[in-house]
Amino acid sequence: MPTDVLISLANRVRPFIVTAVTKPSKIRSRATTAVAWLAPVTLAWGTLIFLSHQPGAGPVIWTNRLIGWTIAITALCIMGGSIAIYRTSRLAMFRWIAFYLALGIIWLGLELVAALNLVSWRIVFDRVTGQGLVNRPYTTEFLFDRELDFRRPPGAEWSGPAASDIEWEWSVPPDRPRTLSFQYDRDGYRNPANLSRADVALVGDSFVEGWFVRDEETTARLLESQLRLPVANLGVAGYGTARELRVLRKESARLKPAVIVWFFFEGNDFYDDLGWELNNQMDKPKRAAEPDEGKPLRTAKLWRQRSFACNVVRLVRRWIHPLVPNRAPFVGHLTTSETNRQPIYFASYASVPWSDWLDNRWEQSKKSFEEGNRFCRDNGIRLLLCYVPIKFRVYREFVEFASDSPCPNWDVWTLPKDFADFCHTTGIPFIDFTAPLTDAIREGKMPYAPTDSHWGPDGHRLAAEILRDEFRRRNWFSTGQRTTPKE
Repeated sequence: MPTDVLISLANRVRPFIVTAVTKPSKIRSRATTAVAWLAPVTLAWGTLIFLSHQPGAGPVIWTNRLIGWTIAITALCIMGGSIAIYRTSRLAMFRWIAFYLALGIIWLGLELVAALNLVSWRIVFDRVTGQGLVNRPYTTEFLFDRELDFRRPPGAEWSGPAASDIEWEWSVPPDRPRTLSFQYDRDGYRNPANLSRADVALVGDSFVEGWFVRDEETTARLLESQLRLPVANLGVAGYGTARELRVLRKESARLKPAVIVWFFFEGNDFYDDLGWELNNQMDKPKRAAEPDEGKPLRTAKLWRQRSFACNVVRLVRRWIHPLVPNRAPFVGHLTTSETNRQPIYFASYASVPWSDWLDNRWEQSKKSFEEGNRFCRDNGIRLLLCYVPIKFRVYREFVEFASDSPCPNWDVWTLPKDFADFCHTTGIPFIDFTAPLTDAIREGKMPYAPTDSHWGPDGHRLAAEILRDEFRRRNWFSTGQRTTPKE
């Protein structure tokens, strides 16, 4: 070590040694002050660590709620303790106050750009830390689109390990990471080739796109191999019925399909439609003035996704996992096998009771379906609607929950019956996937990925088989040959 460094260190330590020898009471006073300020920090972190190791959904939820407050208490105690220890030095106190004021101003500035929806700090953090690579292209790889708000990048390809959506949401280390591959065509859809024509087009959200499966495991590719006819995957994660209606119109003119299969997911299509409507109402001037169609999407619609502070907490949450374990709160265990009580993760869709607001959203969805049906009828296209149930609806009779879990108190909507009644009234052919998916579990299959809210390979394989059989039953296609659909 250089001599000048040793001298500098000695000069810094010497005042403390002199004070300890000549005024020990002053040192004891500072130590007492430091301990007093350290106590709240110790209590907060001790409570958090204890809570995170307790079983059940409640401790998991409260741990995630308290982590931000614990970080804030730690920062405040460090500031207060530092100022108190150096209370005889006005310069030291001024420096600490100035430091935290500057930090606060910077933080407010970072939150301001998020509040104005100019940037999503979740996207920034995921890309900088590499966490986004674990989930590409699920959450970050979108381009701005003036007509649809967002779309997938044309011609993009990804391959690598992926965490499930529930693991990613709760910062849980992947239990069984899958290596996935994604390939998109020139129009930003998950197809291996640039299709100029397709006999069948599948329209929907992440279930159709294939959230937690490889390219060859998606419903579109499996159905294509069974029909031996080109099938277009037109699913995009985050789309609801309103956006899907636009996709149906636009891509039908290009692909000229004989049959369109439109998937409706009960879990979030209502909320995605609401986001679409709010964007149209609030962002029309901004969208009209947007000069760069197709630029990478930097924004997100939910505040907690954009917020700098929320994403700092989320990052810290991942870093301290060995000390404060990250867990998913809504977990059940399979009861179909006495030897394999596999944990099954659930999203919280079923925790929302049906309401007048949801009833209104359903009315809007029905209008979209009716409009899509008129378009298909006018253009000589057969339309088939498919009801995609949430995971909880399908698995609830096959899993066992902990005594303090809120899941047994969840109730499922009567929406499948409403969906069937609507289709019967309007004369639109439909399939409700609930019963076939439930039967698959009885047979020992795993239609939904255990740690994800989407279909796994078994689910997509089953969906392709159901569609194939439905086409044959209706005589819409003979094997390898396009026919004019007839009832």
